Amino acid sequence: MDMEQVTNNGASHSINKEGRSEVVVAVIDTGFDFNHPDLVANVDLEGSKTFVPGTTDSWDWNSHGTHVAGTIGADGRMKGVAPGVTLRSYRVFGATGGAQQIWITDAIIAAANDGVDVINMSLGGTRLLGQWFYTNPNTGEKIRGGNSAADYTAYTRAVRYAVKKGATVVASAGNSSYDLSNPSKVAEKINEGRTDGWEAKGAVFYVPAQIPGVVTVSSIGAGFGTENRLAYYSNYGNGAIDLGAPGGDLGPNNQGGSKHLVLSAVPTYMTFNTARGLEAKALFGEGYGWKGGTSMAAPQVSGAAAAYIASVLADTGKKTSPMQVQTRLQQTAVDAGKNGYDEIYGHGIVNAHQALLKNKK
Repeated sequence: MDMEQVTNNGASHSINKEGRSEVVVAVIDTGFDFNHPDLVANVDLEGSKTFVPGTTDSWDWNSHGTHVAGTIGADGRMKGVAPGVTLRSYRVFGATGGAQQIWITDAIIAAANDGVDVINMSLGGTRLLGQWFYTNPNTGEKIRGGNSAADYTAYTRAVRYAVKKGATVVASAGNSSYDLSNPSKVAEKINEGRTDGWEAKGAVFYVPAQIPGVVTVSSIGAGFGTENRLAYYSNYGNGAIDLGAPGGDLGPNNQGGSKHLVLSAVPTYMTFNTARGLEAKALFGEGYGWKGGTSMAAPQVSGAAAAYIASVLADTGKKTSPMQVQTRLQQTAVDAGKNGYDEIYGHGIVNAHQALLKNKK
């Protein structure tokens, strides 16, 4: 269960659906398959951009961005969390990954200037606010390296700008099984097993997930005798997680089958010759595939945010602020784990249906 869980088996799809095309979700990722049959009607090819040097368009040659977009707003054979919302790609990855911080922050600012309503970032990495030290193996001399303070500041400014411009910013919590509540402990985790002579000292943050103003999403798994639990790979942490969402999980030893992952769109022009790719093609035809990760959880929240914004717009003629969106999603989330807020699920598991029902009262 993934999108079905978030939408109450699709019950949220029909609530104030008419206004969704006026809500724009920016997907900062690998690009889109703009001709995918489940996306072609609501992707904005003209407004999409690339920030990757040497590229001229935002077509997807990886599959990650198309999968994320499908989860948010596919409206065809497969339905996303908010079918029919306008999807716009801001490409920051090449075919094999490797986004630079400047490409991502430039994309955030561009999306904000374009007036998008939601920004989804199923991406991230660690940044050190402290100091790297290198110990020379021959002399034992310890040499000071740099840190990532400039990156952290750039993300902070970009997110603050986007929120001020009215965009709800959503990001994945990360897939390293880190407890993000104690940044110095994260530094210790990063140092474990290093053999290159480098050591991180100080606080390590996962960005953009831990940037103020971001709605941070952990990944919830199911199966293996449990209905809802933290996915084995997901980062977590008191004060670091805002919401949980289904992200798929194969278990600690990758023993689970495809039913434990998230099904969504993938580019129809790419070939996936893995066992799972061939299985998806046999079951559903071209253009569908399974993935797992906090990357798959974040778009569930972005879709719920977009559906709520559209619903309020249809009723009032106005769009809600990012703080109002986050508050509504947190208030209507399904509590799991400890009563109230906790370090695994945040305020609970996002539920678009409950968010929209609350709006109708």
